[in-house]
Amino acid sequence: MMQVNLRSKRKFSDNYQHTMGKIRAGLLVLLLAICLRTAEAGTASTGTVAGVYVKNPLTLIIDDWNDGAKPNNLGGNGGCFSYGGATATDIIVSTVALGGSGCSLELKYNVTAPNSYAGYWTEFRAGGTRNLSSYKNISFFIKGNTGGEFFKIELSTGPAAWKSRVYINDYLDGGVTAEWQKVTIPLDAFANITDWSALYQLTFVFEQSLCTKNGSPTRGTINIDNLVLGSEFVPVVRLDHFGDKIEINSTGGGCGFMNDEAKAGHGSL
Repeated sequence: MMQVNLRSKRKFSDNYQHTMGKIRAGLLVLLLAICLRTAEAGTASTGTVAGVYVKNPLTLIIDDWNDGAKPNNLGGNGGCFSYGGATATDIIVSTVALGGSGCSLELKYNVTAPNSYAGYWTEFRAGGTRNLSSYKNISFFIKGNTGGEFFKIELSTGPAAWKSRVYINDYLDGGVTAEWQKVTIPLDAFANITDWSALYQLTFVFEQSLCTKNGSPTRGTINIDNLVLGSEFVPVVRLDHFGDKIEINSTGGGCGFMNDEAKAGHGSL
């Protein structure tokens, strides 16, 4: 009787191992099918494979300048502005482009006059606003002619609306160089904007006072390429990493020190 029970247990064990082997093989085939289906989907935004939901990050190209002309990829207008004796010019060039092909935006600026500023603006929609609530970051590639160029990136909700700003060194450690670098800024860093359903304009601004304070050139040339909105969440919003010499933190707020009498003062960066 004991011998019969041992044989039954051995047979059960063999059947169990055989069944588990089939299950493992089936799972491997399913995993391979998912991988192949995902690869075939390429840049498709969504897809379903055997009940598995696949979603690629949503992106919106503001401008890549590859068509060599205005308006931008969203149909928005753009151009230069200046104040107080400053100058700025923009040109779309093919001689300096990311990856050696296509085109980029070349900006030449001169803000040597006291308290002057200049820069470049581009709209999210021609003459109107665009809903950007589905996006979490803005990115672009930047290259300086000599390196050290310093400017701010502004977003606004209308022509007369309050602007929210981030400085280039806040999210580009070491600042602009003479090589292409990618900058990715979380939209949450633009602290003054609380409603992302109606964004109007993006602006790059060079300021004489802050360039001088930071020890950056007050005249120069930069190239910008692949200006893109992305839906991937950036997990870190910097308060300040002290990557420049201005008394403005990474969310656009002021900074300084408190003295013994608890009065606000200004520190030296």
